[in-house]
Amino acid sequence: MEPHLGEKYESPEQFKLCLTNYAVANGYQLRFAKCDRSRILVRCGKKGDENKCPFRCWESWMGNELTWQVKSLEKKHLSRGQCERARALAFTLIDGKLVDQYARIWDYGNEVLRSNPGSTIETGVDVNPDGKYFKRFYICLKALKVGWLKGCRKVIDLDGCFLKGKVKGELIAAIGRDGNNQIYPIAWAVVNVENKDNWKWFIKLLQSDIETVEGNGVTLISNQHKGLLEAVKEVMPHVEHRQCARHICANFYKHFSGEIYKTLFWEVAMSTTDQQFKNNMEKMKQLNNDAYDDLMKRNPKTWCRAYFATNRACEAVENGISESFNSTIIGARGKPLITMLEEIRLHVMERNWMVIPSGPQLEVRNGYEGYMVDLADCAPPKEKKPPGRPKKPHSDEAPSKQPTTSGGRGGRGPIREREGRGSYVGTSGGRGGRSFITQDDGVPETQFDIENANWEDQSQVVGGIAIDVPIICEKLKPRKPSG
Repeated sequence: MEPHLGEKYESPEQFKLCLTNYAVANGYQLRFAKCDRSRILVRCGKKGDENKCPFRCWESWMGNELTWQVKSLEKKHLSRGQCERARALAFTLIDGKLVDQYARIWDYGNEVLRSNPGSTIETGVDVNPDGKYFKRFYICLKALKVGWLKGCRKVIDLDGCFLKGKVKGELIAAIGRDGNNQIYPIAWAVVNVENKDNWKWFIKLLQSDIETVEGNGVTLISNQHKGLLEAVKEVMPHVEHRQCARHICANFYKHFSGEIYKTLFWEVAMSTTDQQFKNNMEKMKQLNNDAYDDLMKRNPKTWCRAYFATNRACEAVENGISESFNSTIIGARGKPLITMLEEIRLHVMERNWMVIPSGPQLEVRNGYEGYMVDLADCAPPKEKKPPGRPKKPHSDEAPSKQPTTSGGRGGRGPIREREGRGSYVGTSGGRGGRSFITQDDGVPETQFDIENANWEDQSQVVGGIAIDVPIICEKLKPRKPSG
């Protein structure tokens, strides 16, 4: 029997029997949270359960009616665990089962090779008596290889990040730097754990893709992971291997806390000459001799600019671009294997395809269409008015006669000058865009269109009078007086 709001019972035993039958029939785990002479509270789930069900039934004693009545009722049986199971089912329908994705990793690799000829795909498995188990997967697209070889700095950042899905593992990546010293992904791999064996396998494949022999002419930047350091020494013995100064600073700060130590450390790391490095280290030695010894044990040649190779055109002392790449794919890292790899591939493809604005040299529309602009033909107009405040006439200078009178905001003002029997009369056409040539009596004689008329120069002299503004002048023949 299902309880209802406002329902009445003769006794608490009758109410308990009703709720017990309701729980057994529907498989609910009901409990009586409160039960005394005047009230009964029923909830669903174990006491103290964080994922408790919102079901709640409250019954109390009605003294004036001598009966028990249900005062409040929440019938929903929806727990957090039920929501999580529904969410997992939805993702399974969208992405497929985890087992199916790992089983089809070879199919995915073949499809990438078919659509991107020249790419590198490598799949590793562990063979056990009960079958094969996924171990690692490497991918490097052909377009990324060619782009790095032809247009990027020979500096590569190596780093790894954890996967956030149900199946744990790590994603390790090699991130390059383009000509603008910005992120350029080269290759990435999914491994079961970050250790020396997986790093050695990854670096061997990367070395083949970037066409280098034992690391000659290449610089690597990484953290102080022990397996990574040993793998680089074995696979690329001649590479310039820099260590991330930020990680070294964090480890150094654990033993020597204080802002003064952090400031001095970065002064040492940013030193550009050997003498500057020695001077900054001397400051550290005067502050604390133990701190000086600790830094000298960390091989400053791997994290100080003064000892970097000068032909790399890169003064980076940390691998922050790897951290940036890991943060951009944080959403994909929580998804199943093939879905994650496909989202990373699409992210890299879209990033390299989209046009990035480059200041005034490129016009960009809609974020992806662009065309070059030559700004040499777009010079600003020449300045006719001299800069500064206009010069005021002195008191001893005679004011010049201006035959032009302003017509106010309308822009029309008569200009008159007599010479013998003829007349020069002009009216400037303001906003109306028309000019009239009139006789002295104000009767219009001729009408001109400003756009088609010939304008006099600004310094034109008409009838012995200098005209300071461009006007239309026309010598009119004298008219015979009427009568």
